[in-house]
Amino acid sequence: MADWLRRSSMKNNVYDTKTDAGVLGHYAHLMDCANSQPQYKQRAKDQFAVYENADPWVISCALNADLKIVSQEVSAPQSQTSIKIPDVCKAFSVTHIDTFTFLSELGFRM
Repeated sequence: MADWLRRSSMKNNVYDTKTDAGVLGHYAHLMDCANSQPQYKQRAKDQFAVYENADPWVISCALNADLKIVSQEVSAPQSQTSIKIPDVCKAFSVTHIDTFTFLSELGFRM
């Protein structure tokens, strides 16, 4: 971990996706659920499961720590070719908001 992060209060918001049992458990469950969905083509399932794909890891961390996810990704519940963050969030009761809603919740005004 970087020195600045060790000194920062942000270190409590860092999850080790290689060792955190809760995150790993949620990740495994997400993978099982994604693979059991007949609407998705195999390529969409494979892309979702790529280790470097941050989406399932972000969702797993949110599930593990009861966090809200902020992204600009748009729901596409009928999609067969990609698994979208908002749709997974809905299925797992994780709050998903867009960046503008997030900024508004923080009180940011333009």
